[in-house]
Amino acid sequence: STTRPKRPSPYRLLQPHTFLASFAPLHVQGWRLDMITTSTQEFEDHSRGVDLQDRRLVRIYDFPPEREGWVGLSRFFTKISDIIQEENHHPGIIISPSTDYNPSSTALETPSRSQKTYILEITTYTHTPMPPKLGTENNEQGIIRPGVTGKDIRLAERFEEVF
Repeated sequence: STTRPKRPSPYRLLQPHTFLASFAPLHVQGWRLDMITTSTQEFEDHSRGVDLQDRRLVRIYDFPPEREGWVGLSRFFTKISDIIQEENHHPGIIISPSTDYNPSSTALETPSRSQKTYILEITTYTHTPMPPKLGTENNEQGIIRPGVTGKDIRLAERFEEVF
């Protein structure tokens, strides 16, 4: 059987000015813009400014130790699970005690391992966005590459509303 290529989502990668306006409040709340790392792709130029291809949004939520923290994390996870289904956008999620946590990004500020808290890390990006318009600086050929779209911003905003 032949596998058909994934169709692009109806979400186009954001223009820099739109992204910056939407991302600023999320950045204050702890969200970071980070490179998507894969073993099959090398990133040639990390200095392209706000090029959202090959990028992701990532954030950690830190919960208190002991039972109180676990209960809080569980309640939050239940809320974001509902949002994930409503938005039909499925982020990467890591749940770990801080003593065992290995962040997926160096951009994240993590608590000390000695604090013994609970960590929930969320990563979101759109796997098959519509590419930037042809002829733009960062996409001369219209190649579909993963990156940050309005769908990722909306998911992050909704998570912050219930945190």
